[in-house]
Amino acid sequence: NNNGWIEVLVNDQVARQSSEYATNKMVLHRCYESVPKVQVRGPKDDAWAGDAMISFDQGSTWEAMACSDCPKKDGTGPAGIVVELDSNGDSQAKDVCWKGTLCLLGPPITTTT
Repeated sequence: NNNGWIEVLVNDQVARQSSEYATNKMVLHRCYESVPKVQVRGPKDDAWAGDAMISFDQGSTWEAMACSDCPKKDGTGPAGIVVELDSNGDSQAKDVCWKGTLCLLGPPITTTT
């Protein structure tokens, strides 16, 4: 995880305005009636890296959300996602949401056979 700047939109509304968050600081914790549309962006060059988590059982268990449209999906870092305005944070996470792009997060994709 890396401290830095992030903005979070839920259902096309700003849920967390652009702000700097410390390492291991929770950015948003809120309950919704149904699975919300979650988007993130990095508004400044100071990258935020971490994991976006979702629960379907009122917080008993958590799963990492996946970035469905991140511009880069082959970063080398340990975090789930990094957001930033520039484009040098791909060593911080697997999914890279850079250049101020608004990136869509969703529940993990599960397949049944």
